Amino acid sequence: MATYTINQQDFTSISLDAQGTSSTTKNGITISLTQGNISNGNFQFYAAGSFSVAGEEITAITINASLMMYFSGDGWTNDLSTATWSGKSATVSFADAQAMDVSSITVTTETPKYTLTSLSAIPDGDVIFTVGGSEVTEAAADATVTVAGKEVEGYYVTGFTSDDVTITDNTFTMPANAVSVMVNYAQYDERIVVPSTEYPSPYALKEGKTYTAKPGTADGGVLYVKENGIVTGTNVTFADNKITGFGGAIYNKGTVTIDGDATFTN
Repeated sequence: MATYTINQQDFTSISLDAQGTSSTTKNGITISLTQGNISNGNFQFYAAGSFSVAGEEITAITINASLMMYFSGDGWTNDLSTATWSGKSATVSFADAQAMDVSSITVTTETPKYTLTSLSAIPDGDVIFTVGGSEVTEAAADATVTVAGKEVEGYYVTGFTSDDVTITDNTFTMPANAVSVMVNYAQYDERIVVPSTEYPSPYALKEGKTYTAKPGTADGGVLYVKENGIVTGTNVTFADNKITGFGGAIYNKGTVTIDGDATFTN
């Protein structure tokens, strides 16, 4: 959030007279007129125009004056000496205004954010967007956005694509427009559940433990295992119906090649 203010002394340098369109920028606030004039802080009755702040969305405006305070248009309210506007817009228009001896114009803004849309190649998939470690559905321009794929039983994430941004190492820089990202999945050829009391996840393997094969899976099956995204290896050969001394887990495309009919139990 940011605040911009034009004070009474600033109005000595503001003079607009418009039967077409004229504008001036003072202290970050751009005042445009399509009709009427401003002279030494005095808005004439027939004035029409708008307020804006470059690169920002306006959320509130307060205008104070000594006499004849009146601004009309969507979002405007008035009393004897103050006109206020609230909402969210890059440009705030007034259809008619009268104000004499304006003492201040204060504009409150926020940095605009743009929508992030998740697309998925499979029905249950989803893109999880984060900025600074927090999950988000919109982001400001130039923010670093990280993407991750929702875990879906029987599938692993193969990558992300977008027509709106370039994604490198699962991150992209947010442009000043909405972004859609597609998460792509591939189906596991076969998955063997590995139960574990130490790690509730069915994919867990514990360092130093022995996992014994039991009949149940066809020769040449593939085991896909992972534990909290910790990468410790990509290919481990299973032989003699056991695997020992394995630390952590294999992530995403990692495989344990099975020599013989087997499933894993703890």
